[in-house]
Amino acid sequence: MSQHPDVLDLLTGDDPVWVIDPVDGTSNFVAGEPDYACLVSLAVNGVTVASWIYAPSLPLTAGAHNGHGAWINGQPAHLVHRPETDRLDIVTTHRNYTAGFQPTIDKLNAPAITTTDCRAAGLTYVDLTRGRHDALVYTWENPWDHAAGLHLYTSCGGSNATMDGQPFRLSGGNALPFVVATSPVIKRLHAILA
Repeated sequence: MSQHPDVLDLLTGDDPVWVIDPVDGTSNFVAGEPDYACLVSLAVNGVTVASWIYAPSLPLTAGAHNGHGAWINGQPAHLVHRPETDRLDIVTTHRNYTAGFQPTIDKLNAPAITTTDCRAAGLTYVDLTRGRHDALVYTWENPWDHAAGLHLYTSCGGSNATMDGQPFRLSGGNALPFVVATSPVIKRLHAILA
């Protein structure tokens, strides 16, 4: 991608585009850890319409198709809501990838917030859908990292918003960081991150 950034322009066209991350969580894969996955999605006019997540070492399969619902390990997937408390459990961009955003991410270092670094983007979206976290706060916008997982989460009723209140755009140009959570949690985090 770095050699051909114009490829991202395909996401704004009318033709269907496959977005593939063959090994999401590459460092985990190289280290022999199980937290990696293959992410595949199909986008039309910059919008994901179908997605697949396959983590062979866990084992885990998940995905969604517009008009046909979402699934995790062959079972219908639904958004699991965590009990409402003052405390938030958030997955954030790994500290190695926050260049230029560290002061913003540091605002999450608060007594009522627990943060965990992202282990593999696709898997964190599955965890969020299952109710294992309250939110994801990401400072990078590579479409191959977000298309499949974000589609799964939003297909189950979850929300997302960039700092200007707009939904995340696969084609880029987002006001980062962006928050993936339920609408009330997004509002709470936007107030903290602003």
